[in-house]
Amino acid sequence: MFASFSTHVLDLLYPPACRNCGHDGVWLCGRCLGAMRPLVISRPAPGIDRLLCLGSYDRSPLLKRVVQELKYNAGRVLAAPLAASLAKAFRQDVARGILIPVPLHPSRQRSRGFNQSELLAQGIARMTKCQVTEAVVRIKKTRPQVTLNEAERFRNVHGAFAVNMTLEFLPEYGIILDDVFTTGATVSEIARVLRAAGMEHITAVTVAKG
Repeated sequence: MFASFSTHVLDLLYPPACRNCGHDGVWLCGRCLGAMRPLVISRPAPGIDRLLCLGSYDRSPLLKRVVQELKYNAGRVLAAPLAASLAKAFRQDVARGILIPVPLHPSRQRSRGFNQSELLAQGIARMTKCQVTEAVVRIKKTRPQVTLNEAERFRNVHGAFAVNMTLEFLPEYGIILDDVFTTGATVSEIARVLRAAGMEHITAVTVAKG
C-alpha cells in the first residue's frame, strides 16, 4: 500500500514520461518494452541451470540505459514495468519456485534507498502469485563489482552470502533475481550456498545480460 501511494505521489509531482524515449504517460512505454528480446541461456555460470533475461545489455542501448536508470535513479518506478515484462516472458518458469532477490549490504541499501532486485521480485510475485523469500542474507560488505575484472568479481563475493537460518523450509527450486548478469559471480556465489543447503534447481532471472 505504501509503495503504491508513494508512486502515486511521484506521478503527481513528476508526471510520468518514458525513461528511454520520453513518451508521456508511463515510465517505460510499450514500444520500448516491446523492443526487448528475451533470452534463455543454459549453464551461464557455475551453479546456475539457466539464465532468463530481457536481452543483451551490450547489444541494446535501450537495455543499457534502462539498467542504469533502474540501479541508480529510477528503481521505484521502473521495477514494476520490467517485472511485468519478465513475468509475461517467463511466467511458467518463475512459477516453479521461490523468488530470491539478491540482497544488498544494509549500508548500501540505506544509501540507495531501495534494493532494485527486491523490487523486481515483488513485481513478479504480484503478477504470478509466487513467493518472495529472503533465503539468503549478505554477511560481508564487498567492493562494487563494476570496478573489477572477472576473476576479481568472483573473489570479491566469495563468502559474502549465507543461507537465512530463520527459514523453516528450503524448497528444491529457487529463482535468483538481480538487475543484470555480467560474469555471473554474484548469482553463482548465492547458488553455491543454496546448493550446499540442499536446493537442487536454480535459475537466475535478470533484466539484462552483460
